[in-house]
Amino acid sequence: PPPAPATATPVALVQQPLPNCSVLFFHHLEKTAGTTLRSVLQRHAQLGLFDFVSFVNRYNKVQFQMVTHRVDEALRTPGGLSGLRLAVEIHIGGGGYEQFLK
Repeated sequence: PPPAPATATPVALVQQPLPNCSVLFFHHLEKTAGTTLRSVLQRHAQLGLFDFVSFVNRYNKVQFQMVTHRVDEALRTPGGLSGLRLAVEIHIGGGGYEQFLK
């Protein structure tokens, strides 16, 4: 006999508030849907959901230090993390990222 039709009522979507603080570091590797993810993050930034820092180059420590300084200052300031929403794209490119971490 054919299966019985589903009679269960769909579960309503539960909306939960955003966390008080969100920091996302996205390591963009070529050919792994990185450009698609960047587009999604850019759109969310346009909507004001968070700040987006794109194309932090793996060989440019100053760019990376600028971002980590912002997070460090927020950590040191009472209430500084409250409402912080930050997404950072680190563009790895061309092999491993050992040099970036040095």
